[in-house]
Amino acid sequence: MLEISRYIKDLLFIHDCVILPGLGGFVANYSPAIENPLTNEMLPPSKAVSFNRNLKQNDGLLINCLAESEKLTYPEAERAVELYIEDISVRLRRSERVIFNELGDLFFNKRHKLQFEPAKNINFLADLFGMESFELPDLIIEENPQIRSLIIKENIWNRFSLKRKVYAAVTIPFFIGLALIPVNLSNNQHQSTASFSIMESLPDVQKTKSVKVNEKISPNNELVSFEPRIIYAKPKNAIKNKSVKGKYYLIAGSFSNIENAKILKTVIEANSYPATIIKNKNLFAVALNKFSSKKEADRFRRKVLQKNPNASCWVLQK
Repeated sequence: MLEISRYIKDLLFIHDCVILPGLGGFVANYSPAIENPLTNEMLPPSKAVSFNRNLKQNDGLLINCLAESEKLTYPEAERAVELYIEDISVRLRRSERVIFNELGDLFFNKRHKLQFEPAKNINFLADLFGMESFELPDLIIEENPQIRSLIIKENIWNRFSLKRKVYAAVTIPFFIGLALIPVNLSNNQHQSTASFSIMESLPDVQKTKSVKVNEKISPNNELVSFEPRIIYAKPKNAIKNKSVKGKYYLIAGSFSNIENAKILKTVIEANSYPATIIKNKNLFAVALNKFSSKKEADRFRRKVLQKNPNASCWVLQK
């Protein structure tokens, strides 16, 4: 039997939900960074996995992934998933513990309720791959910070007072000596006291005569007027979009959070593909297009895979 649990784990790194038709779905929930007070560590953001038994409708994600990876047809991959789910159901009825490698354990508790225990130390948040927890350093609280600040201010004031005394001791004798020095200026061989005036330093300004300019104004009959010419565009024939009534969608991804669905929709539209968000049970699915038959949907899916071999898309019947 194929190791389908490995494909479930790989899909949870990209999608928020992977459904086992008829059994339930694995849901990845985002958890922000938290502090562990017992170990004094900061744990990075993560995406923890839980199991929801109410998600039973087949969305085609797991079957399409299995068909592409194992080079199987869609019916062959669908049959392989059905056998895998039947084996899990039989083991659960025998009160066995079903182990999904690097994912968790699924079992019935004492009250005969289906319970999932996720595997430890596995982070499905691909954006933070390689980030580990780190220890928080201890906070060092300084003793008597107020007294210390007063001492610092006192030292600064003492240094400032010392500088003022030094500047005063140097500059006061300098200005006194400058005042005692006589200033001799010669002007036309006559001695006079030095005088400074702002007005004397300015050059003489000669008065200029004002010249009248006679402006000639053209008469009204010589003026040239320009009138804007308005060109009305002819309306183009409106192209009516033909709405396709169908029950088949080509799905690029399904998410439990609509914000993630909007991000994928923006990426798809940037690659010149039409995209829309539809509600599928408790999930938000991003559809490339809508078709009236499965044959048309498969044909369009092959065209998408020819242009984008690494794309992951499947057909959903609704």
